[in-house]
Amino acid sequence: MRSTTVRPSFKLKVFKELDLLRSQEIRKVRTEVIMSGDGVYMANTYFTPSIDTFRIEDSVLPGEPSAVIKEGARVPVMLGVTSGEAGQLIALSMRGTDFVRSSGELNLDGIISPRLYTNYKQVQRVVEERYSGGNMQVEEENEIRNLFTRISTDHNFKAPAAREALFYASNHLTVYAYIFHKENAELMQRVYSQGMKGVGAVHGNDCVYIFNATILSDPSVKRVDWSEEDEKLRQRLTQQMVDFARKPSLMNSDFEPFTALHRIATPIYGPHHSPPEEFFTNISNFWYGTVRSVDLLPLEPEYKVLLQSCTMCGYPYKVPFYIMLSIMIVLLVALAVFFFRRQFVQKAVLYKLAAITSDGFRKA
Repeated sequence: MRSTTVRPSFKLKVFKELDLLRSQEIRKVRTEVIMSGDGVYMANTYFTPSIDTFRIEDSVLPGEPSAVIKEGARVPVMLGVTSGEAGQLIALSMRGTDFVRSSGELNLDGIISPRLYTNYKQVQRVVEERYSGGNMQVEEENEIRNLFTRISTDHNFKAPAAREALFYASNHLTVYAYIFHKENAELMQRVYSQGMKGVGAVHGNDCVYIFNATILSDPSVKRVDWSEEDEKLRQRLTQQMVDFARKPSLMNSDFEPFTALHRIATPIYGPHHSPPEEFFTNISNFWYGTVRSVDLLPLEPEYKVLLQSCTMCGYPYKVPFYIMLSIMIVLLVALAVFFFRRQFVQKAVLYKLAAITSDGFRKA
Protein backbone atom coordinates (compact mmCIF):
# COMPACT_ATOMS: atom_id res chain seq x y z
CA MET A 1 0.00 0.00 0.00
CA ARG A 2 1.30 3.42 -0.96
CA SER A 3 2.19 5.65 1.95
CA THR A 4 0.09 8.80 2.31
CA THR A 5 2.67 10.69 4.37
CA VAL A 6 4.20 13.75 2.75
CA ARG A 7 7.99 13.57 2.85
CA PRO A 8 9.71 16.51 4.61
CA SER A 9 12.09 16.87 1.67
CA PHE A 10 9.16 17.32 -0.70
CA LYS A 11 7.59 19.98 1.53
CA LEU A 12 10.92 21.79 1.79
CA LYS A 13 11.28 21.77 -1.99
CA VAL A 14 7.77 23.15 -2.48
CA PHE A 15 8.30 25.90 0.09
CA LYS A 16 11.56 26.87 -1.63
CA GLU A 17 9.73 27.10 -4.95
CA LEU A 18 7.04 29.26 -3.36
CA ASP A 19 9.67 31.54 -1.86
CA LEU A 20 11.27 31.82 -5.29
CA LEU A 21 7.93 32.74 -6.85
CA ARG A 22 7.36 35.38 -4.18
CA SER A 23 10.74 36.93 -4.91
CA GLN A 24 10.04 37.27 -8.64
CA GLU A 25 8.40 40.32 -10.11
CA ILE A 26 5.09 39.39 -11.66
CA ARG A 27 4.55 41.09 -15.00
CA LYS A 28 1.44 41.33 -17.10
CA VAL A 29 1.40 38.88 -19.97
CA ARG A 30 -0.60 41.29 -22.10
CA THR A 31 -0.28 45.05 -21.81
CA GLU A 32 -3.27 45.85 -23.97
CA VAL A 33 -6.53 45.83 -22.04
CA ILE A 34 -9.64 45.05 -24.02
CA MET A 35 -12.61 46.93 -22.57
CA SER A 36 -15.97 46.58 -24.25
CA GLY A 37 -18.72 49.12 -23.84
CA ASP A 38 -21.00 46.56 -22.26
CA GLY A 39 -20.32 44.59 -19.13
CA VAL A 40 -17.41 46.78 -18.04
CA TYR A 41 -17.93 45.70 -14.44
CA MET A 42 -17.03 42.12 -15.31
CA ALA A 43 -13.51 40.82 -15.60
CA ASN A 44 -11.96 41.13 -19.07
CA THR A 45 -10.12 37.97 -20.00
CA TYR A 46 -9.60 35.73 -23.00
CA PHE A 47 -10.20 32.75 -20.72
CA THR A 48 -13.91 33.39 -20.89
CA PRO A 49 -15.93 32.49 -17.79
CA SER A 50 -18.81 30.14 -18.42
CA ILE A 51 -21.37 32.96 -18.27
CA ASP A 52 -19.83 35.56 -20.57
CA THR A 53 -21.59 34.47 -23.75
CA PHE A 54 -21.00 37.82 -25.43
CA ARG A 55 -17.22 37.21 -25.43
CA ILE A 56 -17.26 33.65 -26.74
CA GLU A 57 -15.75 34.79 -30.05
CA ASP A 58 -12.68 36.23 -28.29
CA SER A 59 -12.11 33.24 -26.02
CA VAL A 60 -9.16 30.91 -26.47
CA LEU A 61 -11.21 28.02 -25.11
CA PRO A 62 -11.91 25.36 -27.77
CA GLY A 63 -15.69 25.51 -27.56
CA GLU A 64 -18.54 26.62 -25.35
CA PRO A 65 -17.07 27.10 -21.84
CA SER A 66 -19.53 25.01 -19.82
CA ALA A 67 -19.20 22.16 -22.33
CA VAL A 68 -15.40 22.38 -22.07
CA ILE A 69 -15.65 22.22 -18.27
CA LYS A 70 -17.90 19.15 -18.42
CA GLU A 71 -15.64 17.33 -20.87
CA GLY A 72 -12.48 18.34 -19.03
CA ALA A 73 -13.70 17.31 -15.58
CA ARG A 74 -11.38 14.34 -15.23
CA VAL A 75 -9.08 15.20 -12.32
CA PRO A 76 -9.60 16.21 -8.68
CA VAL A 77 -10.03 19.94 -8.23
CA MET A 78 -9.89 22.60 -5.54
CA LEU A 79 -12.07 25.67 -6.08
CA GLY A 80 -12.02 28.86 -4.08
CA VAL A 81 -13.76 32.22 -4.15
CA THR A 82 -13.52 35.28 -1.96
CA SER A 83 -16.67 36.51 -0.27
CA GLY A 84 -16.71 39.87 -2.11
CA GLU A 85 -14.92 39.14 -5.38
CA ALA A 86 -16.20 42.14 -7.34
CA GLY A 87 -15.60 44.74 -4.62
CA GLN A 88 -12.28 45.95 -6.00
CA LEU A 89 -13.67 46.34 -9.51
CA ILE A 90 -16.75 48.25 -8.36
CA ALA A 91 -14.68 50.54 -6.13
CA LEU A 92 -12.19 51.20 -8.94
CA SER A 93 -14.59 51.67 -11.85
CA MET A 94 -17.88 52.92 -10.49
CA ARG A 95 -18.73 56.59 -10.72
CA GLY A 96 -21.59 58.20 -8.89
CA THR A 97 -23.80 58.42 -12.00
CA ASP A 98 -23.01 55.01 -13.48
CA PHE A 99 -25.87 53.13 -11.87
CA VAL A 100 -28.50 55.85 -11.60
CA ARG A 101 -31.17 56.54 -14.21
CA SER A 102 -32.76 59.94 -14.74
CA SER A 103 -35.88 58.60 -13.00
CA GLY A 104 -33.85 58.03 -9.84
CA GLU A 105 -33.86 54.24 -10.15
CA LEU A 106 -30.69 52.20 -10.31
CA ASN A 107 -29.35 51.19 -13.72
CA LEU A 108 -28.39 47.52 -13.98
CA ASP A 109 -27.18 47.68 -17.60
CA GLY A 110 -23.54 47.52 -16.50
CA ILE A 111 -24.09 44.09 -14.95
CA ILE A 112 -27.14 42.66 -16.74
CA SER A 113 -25.91 43.56 -20.20
CA PRO A 114 -28.14 43.65 -23.30
CA ARG A 115 -25.37 41.67 -25.00
CA LEU A 116 -25.36 39.04 -22.29
CA TYR A 117 -29.09 38.34 -22.14
CA THR A 118 -31.66 38.42 -24.91
CA ASN A 119 -34.49 39.26 -22.56
CA TYR A 120 -32.36 41.47 -20.36
CA LYS A 121 -35.11 43.85 -19.18
CA GLN A 122 -37.09 41.02 -17.65
CA VAL A 123 -33.89 39.53 -16.20
CA GLN A 124 -33.13 42.88 -14.58
CA ARG A 125 -36.56 42.91 -12.95
CA VAL A 126 -36.02 39.43 -11.53
CA VAL A 127 -32.60 40.46 -10.18
CA GLU A 128 -34.10 43.59 -8.63
CA GLU A 129 -36.76 41.52 -6.91
CA ARG A 130 -34.25 39.04 -5.49
CA TYR A 131 -31.58 41.45 -4.29
CA SER A 132 -33.63 44.43 -3.17
CA GLY A 133 -37.21 43.26 -2.97
CA GLY A 134 -37.99 45.24 -6.11
CA ASN A 135 -37.08 48.56 -4.46
CA MET A 136 -34.25 49.92 -6.60
CA GLN A 137 -34.55 53.57 -5.60
CA VAL A 138 -31.29 55.37 -4.93
CA GLU A 139 -30.11 55.23 -1.35
CA GLU A 140 -26.69 56.02 0.10
CA GLU A 141 -23.90 55.73 -2.47
CA ASN A 142 -21.95 53.20 -0.40
CA GLU A 143 -25.10 51.06 -0.14
CA ILE A 144 -25.41 51.16 -3.92
CA ARG A 145 -21.81 49.98 -4.29
CA ASN A 146 -22.38 47.19 -1.76
CA LEU A 147 -25.52 46.07 -3.60
CA PHE A 148 -23.81 45.95 -6.99
CA THR A 149 -20.80 44.21 -5.50
CA ARG A 150 -23.09 41.51 -4.20
CA ILE A 151 -24.93 41.13 -7.53
CA SER A 152 -21.74 41.08 -9.60
CA THR A 153 -19.98 38.69 -7.22
CA ASP A 154 -22.87 36.22 -7.26
CA HIS A 155 -23.29 36.55 -11.01
CA ASN A 156 -19.67 36.30 -12.13
CA PHE A 157 -17.95 34.26 -9.44
CA LYS A 158 -20.06 32.39 -6.89
CA ALA A 159 -22.66 30.92 -9.26
CA PRO A 160 -20.05 29.75 -11.84
CA ALA A 161 -17.85 28.28 -9.08
CA ALA A 162 -20.76 26.32 -7.59
CA ARG A 163 -21.77 25.01 -11.00
CA GLU A 164 -18.21 24.02 -11.89
CA ALA A 165 -17.83 22.18 -8.58
CA LEU A 166 -21.02 20.28 -9.37
CA PHE A 167 -19.71 19.37 -12.84
CA TYR A 168 -16.67 17.71 -11.28
CA ALA A 169 -18.59 16.09 -8.43
CA SER A 170 -21.12 14.66 -10.89
CA ASN A 171 -18.22 12.83 -12.56
CA HIS A 172 -17.38 11.23 -9.19
CA LEU A 173 -14.20 13.27 -8.80
CA THR A 174 -12.74 14.65 -5.60
CA VAL A 175 -13.75 18.29 -5.14
CA TYR A 176 -12.71 20.69 -2.39
CA ALA A 177 -14.14 24.19 -2.16
CA TYR A 178 -13.29 27.10 0.09
CA ILE A 179 -14.63 30.61 0.69
CA PHE A 180 -12.03 33.18 1.68
CA HIS A 181 -13.50 35.73 4.13
CA LYS A 182 -10.39 37.26 5.69
CA GLU A 183 -10.27 41.04 5.13
CA ASN A 184 -6.85 42.65 5.34
CA ALA A 185 -7.07 46.41 5.90
CA GLU A 186 -4.11 47.16 3.60
CA LEU A 187 -5.44 45.03 0.75
CA MET A 188 -8.93 46.48 1.24
CA GLN A 189 -7.92 50.15 1.47
CA ARG A 190 -9.32 51.06 -1.96
CA VAL A 191 -12.64 49.43 -1.07
CA TYR A 192 -12.76 50.98 2.40
CA SER A 193 -11.98 54.42 0.97
CA GLN A 194 -15.26 54.25 -0.98
CA GLY A 195 -17.23 53.55 2.18
CA MET A 196 -17.80 49.93 1.21
CA LYS A 197 -17.86 48.17 4.54
CA GLY A 198 -18.78 44.54 4.98
CA VAL A 199 -18.51 43.49 1.33
CA GLY A 200 -16.00 40.77 2.21
CA ALA A 201 -12.56 39.89 0.90
CA VAL A 202 -12.09 40.94 -2.71
CA HIS A 203 -10.73 39.20 -5.76
CA GLY A 204 -7.19 37.83 -5.38
CA ASN A 205 -6.84 38.36 -1.62
CA ASP A 206 -6.24 34.66 -1.02
CA CYS A 207 -3.58 34.55 -3.77
CA VAL A 208 -1.78 37.53 -2.22
CA TYR A 209 -1.42 35.56 1.00
CA ILE A 210 0.01 32.57 -0.83
CA PHE A 211 2.41 34.31 -3.22
CA ASN A 212 2.97 37.61 -1.36
CA ALA A 213 2.24 39.44 -4.62
CA THR A 214 -0.13 42.36 -4.11
CA ILE A 215 -0.50 42.86 -7.87
CA LEU A 216 -2.77 39.82 -7.86
CA SER A 217 -5.37 41.89 -6.01
CA ASP A 218 -4.52 45.60 -5.95
CA PRO A 219 -1.49 46.86 -7.94
CA SER A 220 -1.59 50.18 -6.06
CA VAL A 221 -0.50 48.38 -2.87
CA LYS A 222 3.25 47.81 -3.09
CA ARG A 223 3.75 45.75 0.06
CA VAL A 224 1.83 44.51 3.05
CA ASP A 225 3.06 44.40 6.62
CA TRP A 226 1.92 40.94 7.63
CA SER A 227 0.90 40.36 11.22
CA GLU A 228 1.61 37.16 13.11
CA GLU A 229 -1.95 36.00 12.42
CA ASP A 230 -1.48 36.74 8.72
CA GLU A 231 1.67 34.63 8.66
CA LYS A 232 -0.21 31.73 10.26
CA LEU A 233 -2.98 32.09 7.71
CA ARG A 234 -0.45 32.12 4.88
CA GLN A 235 1.09 28.94 6.29
CA ARG A 236 -2.34 27.32 6.40
CA LEU A 237 -3.18 28.23 2.79
CA THR A 238 0.21 27.14 1.51
CA GLN A 239 0.05 23.88 3.43
CA GLN A 240 -3.38 22.96 2.11
CA MET A 241 -2.27 23.61 -1.47
CA VAL A 242 0.87 21.52 -1.02
CA ASP A 243 -1.10 18.67 0.53
CA PHE A 244 -3.67 18.76 -2.26
CA ALA A 245 -0.97 18.82 -4.95
CA ARG A 246 0.85 15.95 -3.27
CA LYS A 247 -2.21 13.78 -2.70
CA PRO A 248 -5.62 15.02 -3.90
CA SER A 249 -7.31 14.18 -0.63
CA LEU A 250 -7.51 16.32 2.47
CA MET A 251 -9.52 13.88 4.57
CA ASN A 252 -7.08 14.16 7.46
CA SER A 253 -7.30 17.95 7.54
CA ASP A 254 -10.11 20.36 8.36
CA PHE A 255 -11.37 20.20 4.77
CA GLU A 256 -14.54 18.30 3.95
CA PRO A 257 -15.11 17.35 0.30
CA PHE A 258 -17.83 18.86 -1.86
CA THR A 259 -20.18 16.23 -3.29
CA ALA A 260 -23.34 16.31 -5.37
CA LEU A 261 -25.39 15.54 -2.24
CA HIS A 262 -23.23 17.45 0.28
CA ARG A 263 -22.53 20.80 -1.36
CA ILE A 264 -20.33 22.49 1.20
CA ALA A 265 -17.20 24.60 1.31
CA THR A 266 -14.63 25.36 4.01
CA PRO A 267 -14.79 28.99 5.14
CA ILE A 268 -11.46 30.70 5.83
CA TYR A 269 -11.66 33.56 8.31
CA GLY A 270 -8.18 33.13 9.73
CA PRO A 271 -5.60 30.51 10.61
CA HIS A 272 -8.06 28.39 12.60
CA HIS A 273 -10.70 25.93 11.47
CA SER A 274 -14.34 27.00 11.00
CA PRO A 275 -17.45 24.83 10.40
CA PRO A 276 -18.31 24.23 6.73
CA GLU A 277 -20.74 26.48 4.86
CA GLU A 278 -23.17 25.83 2.02
CA PHE A 279 -21.42 26.44 -1.32
CA PHE A 280 -23.84 28.83 -3.05
CA THR A 281 -26.36 26.26 -4.28
CA ASN A 282 -29.25 28.73 -4.08
CA ILE A 283 -27.23 31.39 -5.88
CA SER A 284 -26.33 28.98 -8.67
CA ASN A 285 -29.94 27.80 -9.00
CA PHE A 286 -31.08 31.41 -9.33
CA TRP A 287 -28.59 32.46 -12.02
CA TYR A 288 -28.67 29.23 -14.02
CA GLY A 289 -32.28 28.26 -13.34
CA THR A 290 -34.55 31.23 -12.71
CA VAL A 291 -32.61 33.76 -14.78
CA ARG A 292 -32.14 31.39 -17.69
CA SER A 293 -35.86 30.53 -17.71
CA VAL A 294 -36.79 34.22 -17.69
CA ASP A 295 -34.33 34.91 -20.50
CA LEU A 296 -36.06 32.27 -22.65
CA LEU A 297 -39.50 33.87 -22.30
CA PRO A 298 -40.95 35.23 -25.59
CA LEU A 299 -39.98 38.84 -26.11
CA GLU A 300 -43.18 39.92 -27.91
CA PRO A 301 -46.86 38.90 -27.54
CA GLU A 302 -48.10 36.47 -30.16
CA TYR A 303 -50.83 38.64 -31.66
CA LYS A 304 -49.37 39.03 -35.14
CA VAL A 305 -51.24 35.99 -36.49
CA LEU A 306 -54.57 37.72 -35.81
CA LEU A 307 -53.49 40.76 -37.81
CA GLN A 308 -52.39 38.90 -40.93
CA SER A 309 -54.27 39.65 -44.16
CA CYS A 310 -56.94 37.19 -45.29
CA THR A 311 -55.42 34.58 -47.61
CA MET A 312 -58.67 32.68 -48.41
CA CYS A 313 -61.09 35.52 -49.07
CA GLY A 314 -61.24 34.72 -52.81
CA TYR A 315 -61.80 30.97 -52.34
CA PRO A 316 -65.26 29.75 -53.58
CA TYR A 317 -66.25 28.31 -50.24
CA LYS A 318 -70.04 28.45 -50.81
CA VAL A 319 -70.30 25.40 -53.11
CA PRO A 320 -68.34 23.04 -50.78
CA PHE A 321 -70.29 24.42 -47.83
CA TYR A 322 -73.71 23.71 -49.36
CA ILE A 323 -72.57 20.27 -50.54
CA MET A 324 -71.49 19.35 -47.01
CA LEU A 325 -74.71 20.83 -45.60
CA SER A 326 -76.83 18.76 -48.00
CA ILE A 327 -74.96 15.57 -47.14
CA MET A 328 -75.42 16.21 -43.43
CA ILE A 329 -79.18 16.85 -43.90
CA VAL A 330 -79.59 13.61 -45.91
CA LEU A 331 -77.72 11.67 -43.23
CA LEU A 332 -79.85 13.24 -40.54
CA VAL A 333 -83.10 12.32 -42.36
CA ALA A 334 -81.87 8.76 -42.97
CA LEU A 335 -80.99 8.34 -39.32
CA ALA A 336 -84.39 9.71 -38.28
CA VAL A 337 -86.25 7.31 -40.62
CA PHE A 338 -84.18 4.38 -39.36
CA PHE A 339 -84.84 5.32 -35.76
CA PHE A 340 -88.60 5.75 -36.15
CA ARG A 341 -88.93 2.55 -38.23
CA ARG A 342 -87.08 0.60 -35.57
CA GLN A 343 -89.34 2.02 -32.90
CA PHE A 344 -92.43 1.05 -34.95
CA VAL A 345 -91.19 -2.56 -35.42
CA GLN A 346 -90.40 -2.92 -31.71
CA LYS A 347 -93.89 -1.70 -30.74
CA ALA A 348 -95.55 -4.12 -33.24
CA VAL A 349 -93.64 -7.05 -31.77
CA LEU A 350 -94.64 -6.04 -28.25
CA TYR A 351 -98.33 -5.76 -29.22
CA LYS A 352 -98.21 -9.21 -30.85
CA LEU A 353 -96.60 -10.79 -27.79
CA ALA A 354 -99.19 -9.18 -25.56
CA ALA A 355 -102.03 -10.55 -27.73
CA ILE A 356 -100.62 -14.09 -27.69
CA THR A 357 -100.21 -13.94 -23.93
CA SER A 358 -103.79 -12.78 -23.37
CA ASP A 359 -105.19 -15.58 -25.63
CA GLY A 360 -103.26 -18.17 -23.64
CA PHE A 361 -104.73 -16.99 -20.34
CA ARG A 362 -108.29 -17.15 -21.76
CA LYS A 363 -107.91 -20.77 -22.95
CA ALA A 364 -106.52 -21.78 -19.58
